[in-house]
Amino acid sequence: MQKRIDPRENPLSCRYVNVEMTYPRTRSTIETFLWHIYHENSKVYISRKGEWHLLVPSRCSQLTTDNRCRLKHQLEQCAQHTYPGAKKIEDVARFVFHNEDELLRYLKEHRPAIFKKMPLATRRVIGD
Repeated sequence: MQKRIDPRENPLSCRYVNVEMTYPRTRSTIETFLWHIYHENSKVYISRKGEWHLLVPSRCSQLTTDNRCRLKHQLEQCAQHTYPGAKKIEDVARFVFHNEDELLRYLKEHRPAIFKKMPLATRRVIGD
């Protein structure tokens, strides 16, 4: 039987929607990442395993006022997005991108080939 997740011990799985995304190989994928980041409070991050994710703060509607889950049988997703001891995304991420500037600087340094595929106007955001 799957261990029940206590949301008070694991705020990430109960307070965020976390979606794994495609590894960025194309300009179109990067533009999708930028589109996500342009939305208030959304972040893109790279996990310690090297996977790219979209993180959107959103408290689960199944949490009670005392932060207990009201589901009798928690979903598999609850367990899949559990990071024991993690209190914030920086505890599980290698890189977190809060805005366009951070993502573009990362690409320029770590993925220069794909960075060069971005439109000049976009690259100029970081003074390229």
